[in-house]
Amino acid sequence: MGSDDTMTTYIPIGECEICNALNEVETSFTKYDWEDMDRLLPPAAGRLEFFAAFEAYDAERRHIKRCPVCGIFYEYWLTYDYYINGSEDEEELTRLTPAQAKHFMDEATYEALMQQARAGLTDAQPLTRRYAAKCLVSHHMERQEMPLAGEYLAHPDPEVVKGALFFLRKLANDGDRRPEIASIKTTVEALVQHADPDISGGAQSVLRCIKIYEEYR
Repeated sequence: MGSDDTMTTYIPIGECEICNALNEVETSFTKYDWEDMDRLLPPAAGRLEFFAAFEAYDAERRHIKRCPVCGIFYEYWLTYDYYINGSEDEEELTRLTPAQAKHFMDEATYEALMQQARAGLTDAQPLTRRYAAKCLVSHHMERQEMPLAGEYLAHPDPEVVKGALFFLRKLANDGDRRPEIASIKTTVEALVQHADPDISGGAQSVLRCIKIYEEYR
């Protein structure tokens, strides 16, 4: 487990020079002796710090990183394959919510991060509001409070809606949590006619996943 840093004050993600330069998911690809095929992680990824390993024997390939500026967690995953014409390495860096990394911290640290998320709903920066909504939806889902998670889809701020909706879309597309997401189908359906095309499209994507779940459950 990482060190206890409950007394540390972190800035919102929208003001973070590191996380501002990273997407929700970043990937890389390198092939030995084929440099023209290389696609590296953004330089900002190199500033993230090792926080904790999932398994001690595999710490290099899969672990949790944390931003030293805003305190956000990331899951790092390295895979490699050996081929005759050159080995291939791939990395994936995924931004996590506090709930997704909760087992790596104590309760006081978790609650401090959730307070930061609640405050972030009204932050001036759209990125902060989106991430705050994602964190709160994740929090309520882990507590099996799906109706509360769904409330962020009806929020008057489109950025909050996007943060909540896009998080649910990723879970649904990955095949995770579809039963829970299906329980707020009516709330998602209401977004199909939203004036923002990103929200409308996101809702349709989630509904397609719900339909698949309902057909094959």
